Amino acid sequence: ATQHQAALEKMKAASEKLSLQHSRVEAELGVLRRENSRTLVEKAALERQLTRLQDDRAQERSVQQQAMDELRRERNLLISQLRDMERSRETRGHKSSSGTGGEAESDGEEEEEEEEVSRGTPSEHSSATPDADAGEGQRGPVGQSNPVTG
Repeated sequence: ATQHQAALEKMKAASEKLSLQHSRVEAELGVLRRENSRTLVEKAALERQLTRLQDDRAQERSVQQQAMDELRRERNLLISQLRDMERSRETRGHKSSSGTGGEAESDGEEEEEEEEVSRGTPSEHSSATPDADAGEGQRGPVGQSNPVTG
């Protein structure tokens, strides 16, 4: 019977020891769960911040692309205006050499045509590519035909 009693005492001590270990493990598990929750909250905040940064970067790229497109349009407009002015000068050169107008009349026309070119809108002068109107023959500013070539 004493042997039986000793075995019971031993089992009771082991049970208490296991119960204590179980309580410690449960406590550690609670700490880990709280840390996990905190980590998930931090992760969600970082993901939102990353998304905002990516959105801002995409917006920046879009703004830069719009600015580049606008600069390209302005450049094409200026190229077109320059070509129109060069064509206009070439035309006046042909007029004065053929003896139809004289130099004084030509100067007045030049100022008038340059004003028209500078007042033009992008849609009147720009083209998809800078070389788009290269093969169109000689002509004056938009809306005027060239008296030499028709």
